[in-house]
Amino acid sequence: MFTPDIQLNNETLAAAIKAELGFEFTSPIGCAGGKAKQARFLTTLMPSQIDHFFEPFGGGMSMTYFLIHAGHVEAQNCHVGDLHDPILNFHRTLRDEYERLSLTLLGTRSIHGNGTRELFHQAVDVINNSDDNFDKAWAYYIFNHLSMLNFRKYRNSAFAPSILVYGGGVTHHMVLRLPYLGALFRGVSIKKRSYKHALEEAMKLNDKSFLFLDPPYEGFAKSMYNAKTDFD
Repeated sequence: MFTPDIQLNNETLAAAIKAELGFEFTSPIGCAGGKAKQARFLTTLMPSQIDHFFEPFGGGMSMTYFLIHAGHVEAQNCHVGDLHDPILNFHRTLRDEYERLSLTLLGTRSIHGNGTRELFHQAVDVINNSDDNFDKAWAYYIFNHLSMLNFRKYRNSAFAPSILVYGGGVTHHMVLRLPYLGALFRGVSIKKRSYKHALEEAMKLNDKSFLFLDPPYEGFAKSMYNAKTDFD
């Protein structure tokens, strides 16, 4: 297993995450159709040698996180994407500022615990109206962990109090895993790339490029993915 070099300036956070470095969760966020629970099995069906890995239908990017963690592919040879800007911005921010994001979320927890309706609506407002990428990444994490089914239609999404009843939400346990996951993604290329562009990039590299093409659910383009048209 690959252990990333986690760079932290905050000694309290460094001490706190020592007990959280297991890999029970393969993604920092939940997405409809995500492969967090299947990642370990799916890797057994892949080639033994992968020089470049592509995950164009990124979402939670579970496969990429797990493959890097397991040492199957190097982070700088991973190329992930999505067509949804808030998701891309979240993964980029986690990769580049995982310490700041973790500390900010821990600070939020000191006021709101695992989450409140007020916090949820604040997060939706930031996603819809802020121009600050860090603030939007903070808001997306909160929205993702407190919303019903993680739909991407932020203006119409609903707070899910039942998540809190069962011990979910913005939990201390999950926030303390963010530095490890962010460090794993150091070097990963994250950009808005369609599966067609990913195929073209892979073909130009070499024959040991592997694409994980996990397409969106058919018929849910607008309701689940907030896409203007159906997928081809």
